[in-house]
Amino acid sequence: MRWGSLAFLVLTIGKVFLHDLGELEDLYRVASLVGLALSLILVSVAYQRFVFRKRSSGEET
Repeated sequence: MRWGSLAFLVLTIGKVFLHDLGELEDLYRVASLVGLALSLILVSVAYQRFVFRKRSSGEET
């Protein structure tokens, strides 16, 4: 499930770079890249917090 979601994320980012940014003009392209950067930062923080969280000694595997 984790690999599938990661592949879907990579495909979505590739689509944004290859297709969507080619259709936009100057300032819209910049705003789109800033939005993409912010969303990728939020996804990476959430991924580290919930997927790679350290297990406490009381949790079972």
